[in-house]
Amino acid sequence: MRRPLLLAAVLAVLALPAVAGAQSVPWIAAGVGFHTYDMSDVNDLLVGTPIDKITKGFGFGAGVGMDLPKVTLAATYERLTGSTDYSDPTGSIKFDMPANLFMAQAIYRFPSTGKFSMGIGGGIGYLSTGAEISLTLTGIGSDSTPLEGSSAAYAAFLAGDWKVGQKVSLMPMLGYRYAKISEVKSDGEVIYNSDGSKFEIDYSGLKANLMLKLSL
Repeated sequence: MRRPLLLAAVLAVLALPAVAGAQSVPWIAAGVGFHTYDMSDVNDLLVGTPIDKITKGFGFGAGVGMDLPKVTLAATYERLTGSTDYSDPTGSIKFDMPANLFMAQAIYRFPSTGKFSMGIGGGIGYLSTGAEISLTLTGIGSDSTPLEGSSAAYAAFLAGDWKVGQKVSLMPMLGYRYAKISEVKSDGEVIYNSDGSKFEIDYSGLKANLMLKLSL
């Protein structure tokens, strides 16, 4: 049910030009982000080892949207990153935990007469992990284990819009994202923790984004 729900939200955004008419301003954007992650099950595997925990990462993405008189609607994609590794003369190990995040977002903009405006927004989307654990043993070889899983994603945030040119704006966003993959598989098999609970990859955490928006 998650993908059809997201698809319906994205289609609603893309259909706005026909509804909003001359009052709408379409735009495209590209941006970067900084994110914190929970990752409790992943980090539990690292307890008692010299490997650093995964608590944060960057994001890179793009989006399309529409500015209406009081509301901004958008469909965005962001590649989340996060990893940790360790190596010594015997070999190396790496936990690489990227994810693909697709979101449909809506922002209510507070009234403003200047070049900078503020608003409050929320989003719903779909997240899929591209995680992989890689191990290399000196003189023996390397192996990797890809992890699979997906979940719904939700976000709430404050957003700004600073017009730095006739058609160019900067859009800072600060908020919180909930995105927990509660069932993770490897080679088609569900992964479990030592206590019998399902292994989870939790991308929930604070989000800070900055997008460069070009009005069309």
